[in-house]
Amino acid sequence: MKKIIIFIVILLINSPLFSQGGSNYSIFGVGELNHINGAKYDALGGTSVAFPHATGINLSNPAMWSENTDTRIQLGYKFNQSLVSNETQNLYQNNGGLDGLLTLFNLDTAMGASVSMGFYSYTNVNSLISTPVTVTANGETLSGVTTYEATGGITRVYFGFSIKPIDMLAIGAQVFGNTGLIKNSTQSVFYEDNAFTTYTEANDGLGGTGLRFGLMLEPINNLRLGAFYEPSTTLSVENDLTFGSSLVDDTTFSSSAEYDLPSTLGLGVSYLTGKFIFGLDFQTSDYSTFTYNTFDNIQYSTYNSYSLGIQRIGNNSPSAKGFDTWGYSLGASFKNHYFQVNGLAIDEFSGSFGFTIPIRGTAELDAAFTIGQRGTTDSGLIKESFGKLSLNISIGDTWFQPFNRSYE
Repeated sequence: MKKIIIFIVILLINSPLFSQGGSNYSIFGVGELNHINGAKYDALGGTSVAFPHATGINLSNPAMWSENTDTRIQLGYKFNQSLVSNETQNLYQNNGGLDGLLTLFNLDTAMGASVSMGFYSYTNVNSLISTPVTVTANGETLSGVTTYEATGGITRVYFGFSIKPIDMLAIGAQVFGNTGLIKNSTQSVFYEDNAFTTYTEANDGLGGTGLRFGLMLEPINNLRLGAFYEPSTTLSVENDLTFGSSLVDDTTFSSSAEYDLPSTLGLGVSYLTGKFIFGLDFQTSDYSTFTYNTFDNIQYSTYNSYSLGIQRIGNNSPSAKGFDTWGYSLGASFKNHYFQVNGLAIDEFSGSFGFTIPIRGTAELDAAFTIGQRGTTDSGLIKESFGKLSLNISIGDTWFQPFNRSYE
């Protein structure tokens, strides 16, 4: 596996040709991290740790489920479009798919008691790279193309709760399971009649469990302070490595290993004034000792994410009409990705906007658009300019209503 990745790093640094896929940087580690889920928070640049949404399902901080006022089910879809550039060539890439299915049951509004469960994409791997190759052997020169493809990622399945023990404090926790498959394949095809095709395929089955804890403090009205902490978890990997060609049968080797996924800390603050909510977030996770997919050209480092978001709350008055009933959001973020290529940090800048459209009753449609850039063309690397479309539809209902108790 290590030799495959070293070969791919060389391709990534020197390739003159890129083919359709997602982010080519997602070949590193466990892929591109998705710390948040849903168009509501994508529109805010990912700001979510202390950002209240009465109709959103917050996956950053489980304590924020105490802000929900009804029971909801949410289905999401995400589409990514990228323009990949090096010093000589540009090419478009895209991918899309289901973003998650989430549910939240509001048990007691007065106590802020809620239970949430569901699944969502936690990491994403989607890369396809091709490069021309020339090989000279026994006095004969062969020309062809080598293609590397990486797909898959980690899906997270979770169950958690939140409650307000006192009016100014909410606490929450979730237990989750990580599952998924990362598939890496390399194929070399030569054009000459006397040549043959060779290929290598590595399938990594991923698993593991963990916990996340959160809290939200409201020291004064409308000012919220939030934090979450996810301790380090074990990532189990079952690897099947297959070699083959058009001339010989496949040869497969199997192995298993365990790796430590680093802990994650998130801090946030938000303030509500009139129809507007302002928020700031910071998240960090130290991957410097991470040992999955390690090799010489890549150094794992600390992942940091900074974001800010502004939301204009839609008018839910019965007399409100048209666009006044919509909610609008703006956001921006900066990320230091958790790897460096040849000593160069891979940073990402993005801006976003979105809106919430009430459909009927408590049903809503959320849409978010994000544009940004990651990477650089320095030292033969690639730059990715990207756009993302996130869509969510959610349906709400009141299942558990408080009632007056009387005693004779």
